[in-house]
Amino acid sequence: MGLAHSVLITAVLLQLLCRPALAQEEDLAVEHQGIARHVLLHMPSAAPANKLPAVIYLHGVRPADWKTHTQREIDTLADRDGVLAAYPEAIGHRWNYATAIKDPQKIGDAVADDIGFIRKLIAHLIGNNKADPSRIYVFGDSRGGLMTYTVMCQLADQIAAAGPLITGMSSMQQSGAAGAAVCRGGDQRSLATL
Repeated sequence: MGLAHSVLITAVLLQLLCRPALAQEEDLAVEHQGIARHVLLHMPSAAPANKLPAVIYLHGVRPADWKTHTQREIDTLADRDGVLAAYPEAIGHRWNYATAIKDPQKIGDAVADDIGFIRKLIAHLIGNNKADPSRIYVFGDSRGGLMTYTVMCQLADQIAAAGPLITGMSSMQQSGAAGAAVCRGGDQRSLATL
């Protein structure tokens, strides 16, 4: 073995030993309505021992390979600031964001209860000592933004704030609302706090 080969092996080993710890990703299954609903979790590489703030991102309509559609910016935030990022999957890649939806996603003959699923996800994150119950945040874009409005209204007692993006508000029952920052597509000048 020559000097160049030894230097190369040493350089590779040093690179492996000195690089920062990698973030952890976990494919979580949450049982709801008799089926396993999937959530991709991104844990920061240097997670503190205490409970983390959690950001739940509700995707818009996505193609079949939803796991590749996480948000790099959220993962960067998670790693930099010690935040748990959760990416739940909607049935048929479409959220049932209101009771009067035209073609709701179904589980068998039953309408998929996405609010119940998100409620269980929040309970799971808190119950497994991963998430701080006072720092649960939800946001989504497009149809995920519509679902964010629903979460904001129906689970206001379980989230700190919400951020619907690239969407308008649909009609729904309001039982209260969490704080929100709202950005509509095409008119980014309008930012309202509800």
